[in-house]
Amino acid sequence: MSRRPPEPCRPSRPGRRSVAALLALAFLAGGLLSPEAVAKKKDRNKKRQKALSEWVDGPIRYIARPEELEQFKVLRKDDERALFIERFWNRRDPSQDTLVNEYRQLFWERVQEANRAFHSTRPGWMTDRGRIYILYGAPTNTQEDLFYDHDRPSGGQGVLRWVYEGRPGERMDLDPVTVVAFERDNSGEYRLSYDPKLNTIYWNPGAYEGAPLQDYFEDLLASSKSEIGIMLDLGKLQEVPPQEQVLLERIDTIQSYETHPLEVKLQRFEPPEDDGSLVVVTVGVGQVKNASTVLARFTPSDASKKPILIGEGTFRIEEAEGGNLAQGRVVLPPDRYNVTILLADAALGSTGMYRGPLLVPPAAGDLRLSDVVLARKIDPVDYVALASYKEPFHLGPMKVLPALNSKVARGEVIDMLFEIYAGAAPYAVNIQLEGQEDDGSWTSLGAPQQLAQEERTVAWGLPTSPRWPLGEYRIRVDVADRDGLGQRALLPFELVETREPTGTVPSLQFVSEGDSR
Repeated sequence: MSRRPPEPCRPSRPGRRSVAALLALAFLAGGLLSPEAVAKKKDRNKKRQKALSEWVDGPIRYIARPEELEQFKVLRKDDERALFIERFWNRRDPSQDTLVNEYRQLFWERVQEANRAFHSTRPGWMTDRGRIYILYGAPTNTQEDLFYDHDRPSGGQGVLRWVYEGRPGERMDLDPVTVVAFERDNSGEYRLSYDPKLNTIYWNPGAYEGAPLQDYFEDLLASSKSEIGIMLDLGKLQEVPPQEQVLLERIDTIQSYETHPLEVKLQRFEPPEDDGSLVVVTVGVGQVKNASTVLARFTPSDASKKPILIGEGTFRIEEAEGGNLAQGRVVLPPDRYNVTILLADAALGSTGMYRGPLLVPPAAGDLRLSDVVLARKIDPVDYVALASYKEPFHLGPMKVLPALNSKVARGEVIDMLFEIYAGAAPYAVNIQLEGQEDDGSWTSLGAPQQLAQEERTVAWGLPTSPRWPLGEYRIRVDVADRDGLGQRALLPFELVETREPTGTVPSLQFVSEGDSR
């Protein structure tokens, strides 16, 4: 028995009740507004327009450049203002590929904290303490004397001193220890003091009471800090610090973000045209493709020396099988450095951090070798003119993708590169493969390879066999020059079944605190 298929449903015409029901639903959904709701909406729009027009009158004034303030003030439409604000923050975003604008988030967090901590007759961000806090964060230490008489026409008693150790905001034009003093006026509010004696680390509230003024000036001179120097420091403190420095300092010291360890390789060379050692920094970045997400700072052991930052425009990404690499380079004088490297990874929503020491020794000896590079890949440049020590992933006449660890997959080619400095060519280079025995001793494997080398750059490759036993190996390099001077270098590696991709890290989320508007 066949059945007739059901007829398709046809929408019925709404009657009067249906129309009324639809109007009621539209009204409830906000499609139609009552006169009172329309008035409220207009009022909200006016307030929003006013808020946008007054944007530069808020705490933004502390970080906006004068030309930006002028550009914003001539805008008359909300959409133009909104676009300007987004571009304003984008220019200050040190990590364009991350999920949040870290500098924007940090700025508004500090504004909120200033409002909570320094509110008086005005919002906290408008106070002198709020301004310094927003620009440079919390001081290392505070000193307060509620009964100090600063003898000012405005009256009042009390002084508050903020001590910043390690240069606030990484301002290298400031002293390693900077003091910012605030004097309390009759209203109880603390205002920035330009009194030189209050802004020196050697000031003691009771030390000069009844003592000759000469004692104070002698101590001030002994501190190598002139009055005009203190005044200049206070002026600089009210300037805008570089956002990359602020972000790196915050993550390095406060640890406000979840982090994972980075794979990093630091290798040292001596370019002929540079006075100092070239340090090549290679970072495993996984699938990250924007080099602006990588920052590195080299802090000398001597606190009076200037830390060196490499960041935007310095690192370059090279897409490679097994994980992308970012590489930057910097020429450093001899010293011991503390190295901090930051990677903001948008794909994983995480922040990578590396900290470690680096020794840059002085160039000494009649024959020297660079660090030996274990590489993923080494190719000669196509033209002699392309040889460079300034271009990322280039070392003289070779293009080099360094390996970030000592693991070599069985069946791969062991590629290595090093350079010879000083001495007299030709150089006799002896390369020997060695394997580690169970007792920890090393045994030579096969015959050594001997090279007669005229050039200072040595690139060498050795295919491994799938039959080689897994375990620890090393390559011993002996170099002798024409006069018989010699140097030795060792390149250890581990033969493994398969090599893991670089930059492989767990997925971690940014910790969000406060308004990131």
